[in-house]
Amino acid sequence: MLRLEQNLTSVTLMLLLAASIVLWRKRRRGGALLQLIGWTLFVIAEIVHRFTNFAMESQRRALYDFMISPPVSLSATTAIYVGVLLIAGGYIWYAVAEERI
Repeated sequence: MLRLEQNLTSVTLMLLLAASIVLWRKRRRGGALLQLIGWTLFVIAEIVHRFTNFAMESQRRALYDFMISPPVSLSATTAIYVGVLLIAGGYIWYAVAEERI
């Protein structure tokens, strides 16, 4: 069940990243760019998390110790927090700036 949850999370993040790429390519607005950067940060944090799980499951102690070291953990956590702020800010900016039909 855990693998299914991890895979759904990864697929969802990739779909959201793809949607932000499409939005950026169609509109080229600042809000769309912020969303693109935010979702990219989320995908990077997910990759770090998946790589950490791989290192733990494959019992590669040195790699696992590196992945849970404070600089790597802090970087992944910071990517998530900054990503949340960028996505929210980008969405608000895009919603306010977009002309209504």
